[in-house]
Amino acid sequence: MEQTTLTTRIRVGQGLYITLAFLFALFVIAQVFTAGMAIFVGAENWLKHTTLVHILGLNVPILMLITAIIGKMPRWAFWYVLGIASLVFGMYFSANFIRVTPWVGALHPVLALILFIISVSVVIDTWKHIMKK
Repeated sequence: MEQTTLTTRIRVGQGLYITLAFLFALFVIAQVFTAGMAIFVGAENWLKHTTLVHILGLNVPILMLITAIIGKMPRWAFWYVLGIASLVFGMYFSANFIRVTPWVGALHPVLALILFIISVSVVIDTWKHIMKK
């Protein structure tokens, strides 16, 4: 009985982890889209871009960390979360430090590209890990 509960808890944790990882990858795509809307359609879309990052930016990685613990994910899953959180911090830094050093703002889309690649890698690696079992 105890083993079944543990297995169910681990499966739920892993299921939530991959769901959050997929949500985060979609979030990155939405962020790129809203930035494009702000540049090519109208500046009023910057509000959508900034609101979305304040809602999901660090909240999803924190929830991913919690579900990684619950799901007893391998060590690489925790490194992914640390990498994602660090890149989100870098995105905040590159967006807000441009008044001091303008070239730092040019890192913003580069960091977004790296964040997208890592977020997709998290989904793929987690899927392989879950399906392996």
